Amino acid sequence: MDCNACEKLIKAWLDGELTPPQKEQVGRHIASCDACGSTAADYQEIAKAVRAFGKERAPLPSVSVLEAKAKAMAREEWIMVRSLQRVAALAAAVFLVALGTLFWSSSTHRQIDPTQVASREGVIDILFSNSDWEED
Repeated sequence: MDCNACEKLIKAWLDGELTPPQKEQVGRHIASCDACGSTAADYQEIAKAVRAFGKERAPLPSVSVLEAKAKAMAREEWIMVRSLQRVAALAAAVFLVALGTLFWSSSTHRQIDPTQVASREGVIDILFSNSDWEED
């Protein structure tokens, strides 16, 4: 077996995934070749380190870290709610001003038909009718 073929099989050899004849060939080559033996030793060290790393448990977060994150999330939520309240208040103010303008302009020139205000087209007709723009 040459080194190129052996290098492709070293990981499978270490994991026990080779057939018995392949296992024997790779083992003989690793024993006789310093380069492939060194590669196999490196892979064994890496595998050992990975197995040891997998046994360590992740540290649990401290209560103070969790409290700080919860407070930050609550603060962000409050900012969002406050912003939405401001947008809603602004929208209500614009609506009231538009409605007041509609009734003020119509009361100085003509009476508004309540059925006309009930539809969107009626409001548009009231706002933009030519009679509102003419002077008496």
